[in-house]
Amino acid sequence: MSLQVAARSPGRQSTRSQAGVSAAVRGSRSGGHSSNDDDDESSDDDDDDERGKTVKEVVDQIMTVFDPFGQLSPREFAEIGRPAHSGGHTDPSSAHAYKLARAIQGLVGDDQVRLNLIRYGIPIGTGWWAERLLTNMQRRYGAILTRLQANIATPGSGAGVPQTIDHLRSLFDAVDTIRTDHFRGMTQAEQLSFFDLLVGAFDRLVDDTDLFAQTMAPSYAGQGFQSHRSLFSSFLAAQGQPLYFIDTLLRFGEPMLCSRQGQIRGIVARAVQLCSRHRQGSPDQAMLNGVLQTLHRLSQAAQ
Repeated sequence: MSLQVAARSPGRQSTRSQAGVSAAVRGSRSGGHSSNDDDDESSDDDDDDERGKTVKEVVDQIMTVFDPFGQLSPREFAEIGRPAHSGGHTDPSSAHAYKLARAIQGLVGDDQVRLNLIRYGIPIGTGWWAERLLTNMQRRYGAILTRLQANIATPGSGAGVPQTIDHLRSLFDAVDTIRTDHFRGMTQAEQLSFFDLLVGAFDRLVDDTDLFAQTMAPSYAGQGFQSHRSLFSSFLAAQGQPLYFIDTLLRFGEPMLCSRQGQIRGIVARAVQLCSRHRQGSPDQAMLNGVLQTLHRLSQAAQ
């Protein structure tokens, strides 16, 4: 199956960016309609989406990629001001970037000309903005693995196996919101870069190695499959929410899954083999069967 994902021509994006400021000003002064609105229907649809955003949405989405912490999705950045954000903890750099975003929002006010100048200065959804957002997610994934490695080297530091599963699930959720909110404006290559990040993370999860075999860390197992020593065992546990990870990959759709057919089917085959090892004396057969069924769906979708 060929990969057919919504994409925007890089040439069109470049032209749009170059002419954006003058078109934005003309559109604002003429009731929001420029003289060449009917020239490109697809581009008009994208412009309508942009014009429908509030000042806060535009500013937050731009400031997400300027946040020095650089590990948040646009939705997560926009929620910094909410008490429940990140369990009540926000990196200081992100908190200051959020304050700057609110100052910019105040300066823009209801002035559509100023808003459009900002919007076309940093086009949201593709190009440089998409590259920076991908870097945010890659940096986040790298930080997750670094904290796990710190815990392996010095138990009690960094983040243990169950915490790592939680952090990876949060990463999957962040990239899934990017898919929902911004894939329409991205090129095929940009979309695949985000998808590849999750496929690589899923590949890392499907590993039943005892990460603490060479250390003096105590052998501990929680309820069900919950393990403090193996990523895959902890992934299988109810607390790991394994179906969420697999369902997230499925939501990217068959074209993308098929574009990575060999890699995905190889990961699934390894996961099925590891699940089979856990069948003997399994504390939760229903969970295990659900995972196996969903893995089968993933493999079938990638054909």
